[in-house]
Amino acid sequence: MRKNDRALKTDGLYETTLVMNNGRWPGPDLVIDPIDDRMDSYSETISEDALSGKLILQVSASDADIRSNAEIIYTLHGPGSEKFHLNPFTGELKTSSLLDREIQEAYHLSVKATDGGGHFCEVNVELTLEDVNDNAPEFSADPYTVTVFFENTEPKTPVTRVQAIDADAGLNQKVQYSLVSSAEGQFSIDEVSGIISLEKPLDRETQAIYTLTVRATDHGLPRKLSSVASIVVSVLDINDNPPVFEHREYIATLPEDIEVGTEVLQVYATSRDIEANAEISYQIISGNEHGKFSINQVTGILFIIESLDHEASAEYYLTVEATDGGTPPLSDVATISINITDINDNSPVFSQSSYTAVVGEDAVSGQSILMDNDPKHTSRQCKGYLTKKESDGVLRQMTWPPQSPDLNPIEMVWGELDCRVKAKGTTSAKHLWELLQDCSR
Repeated sequence: MRKNDRALKTDGLYETTLVMNNGRWPGPDLVIDPIDDRMDSYSETISEDALSGKLILQVSASDADIRSNAEIIYTLHGPGSEKFHLNPFTGELKTSSLLDREIQEAYHLSVKATDGGGHFCEVNVELTLEDVNDNAPEFSADPYTVTVFFENTEPKTPVTRVQAIDADAGLNQKVQYSLVSSAEGQFSIDEVSGIISLEKPLDRETQAIYTLTVRATDHGLPRKLSSVASIVVSVLDINDNPPVFEHREYIATLPEDIEVGTEVLQVYATSRDIEANAEISYQIISGNEHGKFSINQVTGILFIIESLDHEASAEYYLTVEATDGGTPPLSDVATISINITDINDNSPVFSQSSYTAVVGEDAVSGQSILMDNDPKHTSRQCKGYLTKKESDGVLRQMTWPPQSPDLNPIEMVWGELDCRVKAKGTTSAKHLWELLQDCSR
């Protein structure tokens, strides 16, 4: 109690009022204070379509002091408080902007009452928005697309399910479905689940595509809201025709130095079916163990993806499969024969680093003196010449191999090259020949 406090003085006696502060006083002197809330909290429900300026409630606080110390100012606090207006003198709380329950359905605010002396108290204000039917149902898709295989679809078979969501609450959120256009009773819809079922047998030859219109209506009051969507039903033929390649065998000839990425050829297959059943994809199923080739799954174009080497592999036999998009998928196969031609990319190699032969001093020009007996060197000739030093010191040259058909030339496997073969003679050994090589491409 403060000394000489005039609070509620009667007949010269002082009476004191003890106020519970709920732990929200700003200072340590909290035993007696002139402000008292009349309510612990306020709560109110507002329609979400309330106009700006609509009165919601009025807060009130009392102060036992007089004059300026008893003058109370009200202020509003909390998230979303900017959507409301609180009269600082009367405590009247009104809307200040449009509200939307679908964005925020409740506001947790507080009002602070402050007197002229700086003392204050606070009270909670809970505002709940009441839903109005201001949102029509929204379909999850528009249009819906459905595929039906007529050969194996029986009447009463569920075809698809539509779904519409209403952002409102309660009965305003409940949705009922109906078909505005049912293709003359060809389809039906469950008004609660939105499941669309087939009612009559389908005949693709008669009609391949059906377009339905579905409506979703809420149960709002006083007015109901609705929306519509389209459903496109495609009737497809069953997958009973496999793809057929244009050719059973494809043939290509490639040089071994062909660049990586080069297009080799294109395979092509067709199907007598339509739509998904006629969508062909291609793949290599065998013969590509070395990973030299790749095929475009859509176009069927065959590419080189690794360098080729005639000496490593001169032929490739690929098996290509064409598969349609049906269920179950059907397929066909074709073969691709690829011949790799040789190019001159290897220098000749002798079977040994040096050759030695003994030649009689009476050897005649063109006589065979040495044979390369390596079985690998049997396909083509290596041309050159021999130089012989005669006893008179003159160098004489003759063509190697000799032109005479009864003499055996040196034969090499790696192609027809220009080789320089030199022979040296010594006077002491009577034309002892040593065969040396100097070969280049």
